[in-house]
Amino acid sequence: MARLAVDLERRRQACAHLREILTPLLTSDEVVVTGEADWLGRLDAVLEQAFARLHALSSDTAPAVAEDSLDEIQKLLEGSDWDLMDRNRSRLERMKAAVEASQQARADRWRQFEQQLAVFDQRITELDQRLEQAREIEAPIWQEEERLRRWRDQYTNARRAFTEQRESDIEGELATLAQALGPTESVPLGGETSTGQNAVGAVAPPRQSEAEKVLNVLGQKMQEEETLQNSRRAELLLLRYPPDARGRHQYEVLLRTPSDRGGQGVNIQDSSTLVEQDRLTFLRLINRIASKDSQVRGLLEEQPPAAPPGPQPPAAPPPALAALRDFDLEPPMVGGRPAPSLAEQVLDLGDEMYRLAIPEAMQTYFRDNRCSITITTNDLELPWELMAYRLKDGKTTFLCLDRAIARMPMGRAFPRNFTRPTITDRKVRFLLIADPTADLPNALREVDTLEKNLRDLWGDRIEITTLKKGDATGEALNRLLRGGTVDVIHYAGHAFFDDKDSDLSGLVLHDRELFLAQKIRRLLEGRPLVFLNACESGLAKNEAPPPDGTKSYLQRPAEGLASAFIYGGAIGCIGSLWPVYDRYAAQFATTFYDLVLQGYRLGEAMRRARRDIWASNPEPVTWAAYVLYGDPTLQLIATRRR
Repeated sequence: MARLAVDLERRRQACAHLREILTPLLTSDEVVVTGEADWLGRLDAVLEQAFARLHALSSDTAPAVAEDSLDEIQKLLEGSDWDLMDRNRSRLERMKAAVEASQQARADRWRQFEQQLAVFDQRITELDQRLEQAREIEAPIWQEEERLRRWRDQYTNARRAFTEQRESDIEGELATLAQALGPTESVPLGGETSTGQNAVGAVAPPRQSEAEKVLNVLGQKMQEEETLQNSRRAELLLLRYPPDARGRHQYEVLLRTPSDRGGQGVNIQDSSTLVEQDRLTFLRLINRIASKDSQVRGLLEEQPPAAPPGPQPPAAPPPALAALRDFDLEPPMVGGRPAPSLAEQVLDLGDEMYRLAIPEAMQTYFRDNRCSITITTNDLELPWELMAYRLKDGKTTFLCLDRAIARMPMGRAFPRNFTRPTITDRKVRFLLIADPTADLPNALREVDTLEKNLRDLWGDRIEITTLKKGDATGEALNRLLRGGTVDVIHYAGHAFFDDKDSDLSGLVLHDRELFLAQKIRRLLEGRPLVFLNACESGLAKNEAPPPDGTKSYLQRPAEGLASAFIYGGAIGCIGSLWPVYDRYAAQFATTFYDLVLQGYRLGEAMRRARRDIWASNPEPVTWAAYVLYGDPTLQLIATRRR
């Protein structure tokens, strides 16, 4: 009896030990031990029965009965289930060790996942802090903000997968984040990227993550913004008095410099005088440039007739090629030297205008200080944007290529809706109006090209409504302007300028309906950006001399189509001084809109678009044909979160 009692206790302890081994395995997804659990359950039941019989024996139990009970207990401790004890214990111990190792590895992986999430969270925070610095100076960072928003969404998905213990999902999310934000074992963002070695031991060039590239771009944009200081705006006022008896044109010139934070701008006042011959020379050259540029454009756009099928005789040179020679595409020789090209003549004009019209103190200020410029003038026949000045390095460049510049119309009334734009997350809505009179195929091609380019560049970030030919009616435009649901209006068609009353100037719509400037000013709702690629759209009527012959700052407002949109509340309006319907017009508009949608200020977007055209195609001088009305420091896409 004593021996059986010891044996029972030993087997009870063995079963308890097996249960300790088996219990964690039952909760593991890696092994199936239901058979072993059933086997152990049977052993527990046998032990319970054996212990019950042993405890039933007492000192007064008859020897024969006791002997029978001990025999039964002995039989309970025999059988195949007990024979498996040692073998199963060894196997279960190995299984437990393997599961524990797997669980430890899994725990290590999840700890690594958590560490990676912490690193990515830190990098996103760092990027957001850098973006906030860029927002403070209103740098054009829309694309960078979009990238950070996308990465933040990916991080949120990864964090959710981590919380919900979805291992396969979090591995995919972390791999995606690593491609964007860099591997977590590398140095922090902004630090030096470690180099690796390829298979033959050569040092491989460091690879930048997308986040590091974004940081570099942000640094460049912030540096450009601080260098160009486009948020600082100087105001240049040029008031021309009626010519005196000797044909002298006197200009009162006022410059208000930008106000620094905590300070005030400085007012500089002076005067300049142009003799009649100089001013007429400017006007003749401007007319020649505009005429030549338009005619060259027309010749370059001529389409040769389609050849009939079959063998063709040698083609004669197109007549356009002969005509082009008259437009100095290959300058003739004058006095043994090539005559100045069209671009050189424009530069000479700008240099002379600047020297004669801008007083010396203001020239010094513009040379030494960076800022945007708005020009307000009652002399609207001269293209002041084309003034050219000498930089510190001695090179001469156009004012409009070197800094953001715009015009501000003069008038007694204030433009409506001075609230700033707040487009941030929603789509930007475009209205494209093409060839309402159905006689400008180049305008139609321009808008088709522009629409394709915009969709390729911005996809579902924009909405485009296009009115072509017969769809471009006054009724349709009435509804769209009054609705205030359009962010950008692009018009390619005819425009009409009334020399006697600029309020009666207008756009020419379907069936030759005039859409008057006065109507535009009164119907316009919202703060759209307007681009008028139309003949005479940038022109505005000059003032008649005051009847009393005295100097006056309160002459009747000089308003053309562009200024009508500004007075109606448009954020800005671009007009062309002469027709530019061709591939360069579409290229200019595409570049301009792309920059504006990135968050660049209107004036800086104009400057960059001009430079893009000028650098690739200085002749014809399409880049010089455009005038921006409004505040050059404003943005269509809000940068700072308000």
